[in-house]
Amino acid sequence: AVERLRGQPGTEVELTIERPGVDGRLTFTVRRARVEVKSVPFHVLLEGNVGYVPLQVFSETSTDEVIAAIDSLQSEGAHGIVLDLRGNPGGVLDAGIAISELFLPASVDIVETRGRAAHQSETYRARGSGPRYPALPVAILVDERSASASEIVAGALQDHDRALLVGFRTFGKGSVQTLFPLTGGDVLKLTTARWYTPVGRSIQKEREEQRAALASGALSPFGQLVPRGEVEDLPTFTSRGGRTLMGGGGITPDLTVRPDTLDTAAQEAVYALYESGGALNQALFDFVVRRVGGAAESGRPLPEVTPALMSDLRRALEERGVEADEAVWEAAEPYLRNSLRQELALQGSGELQQFLVQAGSDQALQAALERLRAAGDDARALVTDAAAPAPAPAGAGS
Repeated sequence: AVERLRGQPGTEVELTIERPGVDGRLTFTVRRARVEVKSVPFHVLLEGNVGYVPLQVFSETSTDEVIAAIDSLQSEGAHGIVLDLRGNPGGVLDAGIAISELFLPASVDIVETRGRAAHQSETYRARGSGPRYPALPVAILVDERSASASEIVAGALQDHDRALLVGFRTFGKGSVQTLFPLTGGDVLKLTTARWYTPVGRSIQKEREEQRAALASGALSPFGQLVPRGEVEDLPTFTSRGGRTLMGGGGITPDLTVRPDTLDTAAQEAVYALYESGGALNQALFDFVVRRVGGAAESGRPLPEVTPALMSDLRRALEERGVEADEAVWEAAEPYLRNSLRQELALQGSGELQQFLVQAGSDQALQAALERLRAAGDDARALVTDAAAPAPAPAGAGS
C-alpha cells in the first residue's frame, strides 16, 4: 500500500478508506506532495510572558524552525524561553551544533569526540560572529529519553552556564560508530570514539545502567516510564562559571524533577489491561475518533470526561477484547481518564491543545516557568540561582 501511495510530487492518487463511525467506504483523490515532518510542531506564549518551544527531533530544518518560533514569541513579549527536549532522540548532528550556536559566543567549544586514533578526535566550536540570542533566559527540559544531539545541546549550554536544565538525567547516547565493510557483503559496526561536553563530561552512559533504569521504572499518569532513582557517587565537574556539574554519562539537570507516578495497584492494573489480549491504545484511539471526528472543523466543543463517558469507554474497550475484573478497572481509572483527556484534545484540536491540557500537571515545566519568571530578563541569575530550592510548582502533586 505504501509503495502505491508514493510517487512524483504533483501527481494524483485515488484512496479508498474506512473511517471509524462512518458506514461504508470513502473515496478521495489526493495530490502527492513532499512529506515534511516538523521538528517544532507548535509554539506558545505561556503566563508570565514565557515562551514554550518543543523540539521533537534534530533535522535539516530544525534550526530555522527554532529561530522562527523564538522570534515569534519574542514579538509577542516573551522574556524567556523553555526549550523542551524531552523525548527527543537526536538526529542530525549539525542541527545540534547550529542550535547551540544560537545561544553561545563565537568560537567556544560545543562538543568533542575522543577516539584512540588522532583522526577520530575532533572539537566542534561555535561558528559565526556570535549568538542570535546572547541574553535571552533559557530553560531546557530533559528526561531519560533525551539522547544524542539533545544531550550535546543540553550539555554545551549547561557547561557554559547559558541555560538552566530541568527534569531528569538523560539517556546517555554518546558513542561514535564506524562501519567497516567485510568480505561477503557484511559490515562490522564498531565504536571508535565518544562524545564529551566542553568541560570533559562523557555523554555515553553504560548500557547496563540504561537497561536497569528502564527495567525498574514506574509508570506516570500520562503513560511515561520514569526511572525509579539516580545513581549515587557520580563524578563531579566544574562549569565555565564555577558551578558543580555531575558526570558519569548522560546529562544530569540542574534541577531534578521527577514526574508523579501511579501507585503500585494502579500500575499493575494498567499493565493487566495491556496484557488482557485487546489492543488498548488502538481501541482508545478509535473510540475518541468516533466521538470527536470533525469537531475542530465544525467548531463543536470537545466532550467533557464525565463518568458517563468513562463508562462508554469501558464498554468500547471490552468490545475490543480488553477484559479485566472490576478491581482492575477501578484501579486503572485515573490512567484511563488522563489518556482519554489527552487523546480527546489531540484528535479534536491538535498537539497544542494536548499540551495545554496537561501543562498544569507537568511538574518539570512548572518548575522551569517559576525559575524563568523569578529571573525576569536576567539570564545569568537564572543559572546562578540553580542551587537554591525550586519554588513549588503550581498544582504539582507529591
